[in-house]
Amino acid sequence: MIAALDRVPLPPVALGLTALLAPVLAAFVVAGLPVSNSVLLATALVILVIGLLHIKLTIYLIIFSMLLSPELGVGAIAGDRPVTIRFEDILLILVGVAWIVRAVYRKDAGLFRKSPLNRPIVAYSATAVLATLASGWSHDIDWLRALLFLAKYLEYFVLYFLVLNNLRDRDDIRNYLIAAFVTCAIVSVMCISQIPGGGRVTAPFEGEDGEPNTLGGYLVFMLALASGFYFTATRTRERVMWLSFAALATLPLMYTLSRSSWLAGTIVGVVLLWRIPRKGQLLAAGAMAVALSPLFLPEEVVHRLEYTFGQPPEPGQIQVGRTRLDTSLSARIRSWQYGLSGWTQKPLIGHGVAGYGFMDAQYVRVLTETGLLGLAAFVWLAISIWRMARYRLHHAKDRFASALSLGYLAAFSALLVHGIGANTFIIVRIMEPFWLVTALVVALEQNESTKSEGASKGLIRA
Repeated sequence: MIAALDRVPLPPVALGLTALLAPVLAAFVVAGLPVSNSVLLATALVILVIGLLHIKLTIYLIIFSMLLSPELGVGAIAGDRPVTIRFEDILLILVGVAWIVRAVYRKDAGLFRKSPLNRPIVAYSATAVLATLASGWSHDIDWLRALLFLAKYLEYFVLYFLVLNNLRDRDDIRNYLIAAFVTCAIVSVMCISQIPGGGRVTAPFEGEDGEPNTLGGYLVFMLALASGFYFTATRTRERVMWLSFAALATLPLMYTLSRSSWLAGTIVGVVLLWRIPRKGQLLAAGAMAVALSPLFLPEEVVHRLEYTFGQPPEPGQIQVGRTRLDTSLSARIRSWQYGLSGWTQKPLIGHGVAGYGFMDAQYVRVLTETGLLGLAAFVWLAISIWRMARYRLHHAKDRFASALSLGYLAAFSALLVHGIGANTFIIVRIMEPFWLVTALVVALEQNESTKSEGASKGLIRA
């Protein structure tokens, strides 16, 4: 059994006192707040109580809120790098607090369940905290800005341990995964509705300035997971289902016009070609897609591809020989140059989280903010994730485990490439699904001996 009972048995006296005192306390607090804040506070109290009594329900709430929750505001206090606060950020904090309170109440010594990722997670978190404290001590950063960003960096690990520690059996893994795919399908439909309006497609509730690259990375991640189930399916009905899901998610992916996401998508194909036994099917499908692409690719996609090296001369373009790179790609390259310039000033521990200017590139950002120590910890974490996924795939004992491990390995590889031109591993709408599924993959081996009968139903038959 992966975790103890999901529900916490509270004594009648505790329940009675809670029922009596909580409304009284809430009434005193709410009375002095504006209506909008009162609603938020009441919602927070409800979520906290649910988390104390039934943590599994709050995990489902987190899954559906990952891409479908509103933006609550932007922290203008964060200077030139505003901190966007979303509902899922608050939700994750509340559920995390409820989880810790439950663990203390139950005297649960294993708050952080053992996993192959624990040590690299601690190392990476520690280097980020150390670099930020060192820069703050020397007054090189704004403390509040740094702490806000640092909290967002670390909240994904909270989600990982929260899910991992509260998985009971294979049914939980299957059901959480279904919830993630259902969320992606809803998001895809909402994004497709944006296409007739023109412009680049972004995730729902993104605010005034949406980020198509974020949506693209998320969709590639979910498509990679789906591909694992497609290539391990043995029945035509299953394959049709996964193909339908792929078609639904691919359309908005194209209209994000995100070249980083498209490149990441090709990596999914490369990993699948490397891992699946029936390579002929994938090669034939890929060749057919390339041959027919002029017929079905939207005009906007073709224009975006041509635009990369064919943009008319504009200020800010980088020229390589006789070839001009468009302004967007040039800005990505300058992010690397800018970040490397900052890193040379503090090569060992960096400038701290949010201690240097904005860089839209994951690896140089890690290097600049946390130095060589932070980059080494990040690489350790990435290698540990890769090895874990490959081990799960090699030792999978049924088709469900094989499908999930295969899709996850392809998805993680795609995100590694996506991070070349985006802050992939600190973007909430990519990292929350990623760390959720990471916990599910880690838990596969831990519950092999306690698989439930439901593991052979629904998502894929074992």
